[in-house]
Amino acid sequence: MKKNPFGATYINSSELRRNDIPTLASDWRALIEFAARLDLENEKPSMHIRNVAELTGSWTIVDMWYALYAEWRRWNHFGREPDARTIADAQRVLDAIREKLT
Repeated sequence: MKKNPFGATYINSSELRRNDIPTLASDWRALIEFAARLDLENEKPSMHIRNVAELTGSWTIVDMWYALYAEWRRWNHFGREPDARTIADAQRVLDAIREKLT
């Protein structure tokens, strides 16, 4: 199985389970490790997504997961932890992914 930079295996969106999703976006390390489990070689978002603030009801699980990935990369580029608004938006995305799985 192919591993990501954190040593975890990638998960296909069809195999994603609720317990794979971090509970709180404020646990930024857990969110990063979850975001990094999306295998971008095999699954692509359906549209151009820049961040978690763009969340709409039409997003797929892969779109939402990719938004978390993009947000992680964006804040990594800034070299600091995300602001409170980003954490709140990321929490909405985590919750929306959970809802799509039920």
